[in-house]
Amino acid sequence: MEMTIRDRIWWWLGFSALCLIAFWAGLAGFWTAQRDPPLRIESRLLTPEVPPGGGVRVEHTAYRSDACQLTVERAIIDADRVLFRIEDTLYFAGRTPAGESDSFVEDTAVPLAARPGPARLRETLIHVCNPIHRLWPVTQRLPDIPFVVTERAE
Repeated sequence: MEMTIRDRIWWWLGFSALCLIAFWAGLAGFWTAQRDPPLRIESRLLTPEVPPGGGVRVEHTAYRSDACQLTVERAIIDADRVLFRIEDTLYFAGRTPAGESDSFVEDTAVPLAARPGPARLRETLIHVCNPIHRLWPVTQRLPDIPFVVTERAE
């Protein structure tokens, strides 16, 4: 039995649809499996003692393996274990190209209500590298950075 032109058109449409479905399913699987954080960060505290209203200065060296959108969530936890959320910072594609490192200094204001004593700066990085990450982002919590909140100078 010979295929008519109409049968061939339907066969090519079906074959093309299956190829597109296989391609998008494979791509979605690849994106879903992409769960490793695209940054490795080393941090060094520059201001071990900070008064309320002052700034905690931290030098970060970031080693980037992929250029992704990044949201940095910051919080300061004071001596009474009160958590002060700091406004989030959004970076669209990173400061440096993938495969390179970058050093920068970050200054985070200590809230005026923070109690004197041992405190910690907590940073969480939220990476969006592909469309799946818009629904299920890669979250990377950095080690807390300890510092001391001093008495406010009058």
